[in-house]
Parts: sequence; structure tokens; C-alpha cells
Amino acid sequence: METTRLLENQNVLDLAIVHFGSVDRIFEILEANNWNSLTQLPSEYEDISIPSSGKYRDALRENHRGYLAPATLHTEEELEILRRIKNLKIK
Repeated sequence: METTRLLENQNVLDLAIVHFGSVDRIFEILEANNWNSLTQLPSEYEDISIPSSGKYRDALRENHRGYLAPATLHTEEELEILRRIKNLKIK
């Protein structure tokens, strides 16, 4: 098992994509970190345990080297824009 940290605007689903190539193994990340929810967001400064992904780990790591990592979490600024445009209440 290794550790990593979130990048700005990343969430746990993004980590699963980066480290496993899909979200299929998201629950392994949750279990390894004793989290109860997908919405539990660790700090960008908190170490996150990533279970071993088997034979594809090196290929995935090489594939993501030098590329932008997914970061799909919305920012407060983006939510404020949506609230203004559509007058929605988004939590």
C-alpha cells in the first residue's frame, strides 16, 4: 500500500481513476482509509492510503506521467456562478 494526496479540486473518485483506471475500486480506497462515505473529502495535506492495484499499476502510472490528473470537484466560485445564473440552492 502506498500513500498519496489530493490535488486541488480532486475527490476520491478522481483518485480511483488515476490509480486504478476506473472508479470500480473506489470502495477499496474508502476501506483503506476507514471512510464511511464518498462525500468525505480529506484535506489536500492529508495522506491517503491507496491499495495495491496489481499488474496494471505501472502502466497506469506511466500513462498519467506528464498529463493533467482529473479534478472534478466544483469550486465555491463555480457554485456561486450557478446560483446566480439559475437561482438554485446547491449544497
